[in-house]
Amino acid sequence: FGLVVLVDVLRAHRVALAVLGGVFLLVYGWRTLRAAPPEPGAAPGTAGLLAGFATTFLLTLTNPITVFSFLGAYVAFGIPADAHVAAVDALLVGGVFLGASAWWLLVASAASLLRQRFTRAGFVWTNRIAGLTIIAFGLAILYAAVAPR
Repeated sequence: FGLVVLVDVLRAHRVALAVLGGVFLLVYGWRTLRAAPPEPGAAPGTAGLLAGFATTFLLTLTNPITVFSFLGAYVAFGIPADAHVAAVDALLVGGVFLGASAWWLLVASAASLLRQRFTRAGFVWTNRIAGLTIIAFGLAILYAAVAPR
């Protein structure tokens, strides 16, 4: 609902946000790469769930593609950038929220079901592949942020 202001802020601080996001991805990728696999059948504790939520939340906030996809939805549906919030605007935001929530519920449920099938060695390789992939994205974002145009 306040995306016009947000877009201006994102444009003004694009390089700083990209560097912040790139460094965050590098750190997160390194921690994933070096993470010890969980014990078979062990469920994450409350601290692990909160850390997972916080990490995902920060990744989402530093991802400009997320913000621009919301902008694309607003433009596609012709929602004006004014202070008036119509019911259609609220329905669109609610629909995007429900769709994203359903997607993450599906992903989390699938991961929970597949978790029982992974061996310790499978977790080690999954962490290595995921960590290296995240590091590669972090490096790409940093390069794009500081590369001369």
